[in-house]
Amino acid sequence: MAPIKRRPRKRVLSDPELAAVLKTAPEGTDVFSHIVALLVLTGQRRGETTALQKSWCNRSDRLITLPDYVTKNYQEHTFPYGDLVESVLVRLSNIEGNLYFPAYRAHVRGVPTTTYNGWSKDKIEFDERCGVSNWTLHDLRRTFATRLAEAGVLPHILERLLNHRMGSISNRTYGIISQVAEVYNLATYLPEMRNAIALWENKLTALLRLLEAA
Repeated sequence: MAPIKRRPRKRVLSDPELAAVLKTAPEGTDVFSHIVALLVLTGQRRGETTALQKSWCNRSDRLITLPDYVTKNYQEHTFPYGDLVESVLVRLSNIEGNLYFPAYRAHVRGVPTTTYNGWSKDKIEFDERCGVSNWTLHDLRRTFATRLAEAGVLPHILERLLNHRMGSISNRTYGIISQVAEVYNLATYLPEMRNAIALWENKLTALLRLLEAA
């Protein structure tokens, strides 16, 4: 019997939902809330964000570099961040050690662990606090990409921000940069990525103001 293929999720949070999630995240003192805040603000993957270490953050230049051994595609990934992310890092600065999100427990089902591992319980509690349901952490990454694309950020800039292979956001045949050309394309697009992050933080700040005024 052939395995049943699941339809890929297409959930993108609405602006009110996004504002509610982002407003709730900084209000929490728990690890999960801080992770959610960074996922909303940066669009990065859950596992890579959870593994974040202080030594990977260049606070003076507002850059985060994920080493190749933690990224999904095994490629080092450097991306810029803005004021809202810096405010999260400031709140986390009193965490002891190099890990921003250390584990609650040393072992889970007998397997040693070092990074945060309280997903299910904390997600349920977070949903109750923010009032938004039927969303996953990966939906935040999809929302990040979708809303920035709608704002006019070009696909190859989004791909750099998300650490995708070039051309994957468009399609494999007509992508702006083919996978062959990617080998020769060493541009980091850092200024363009900074502009995109500034655009994103401005949008989120405006959404929070609308939520507070409602």
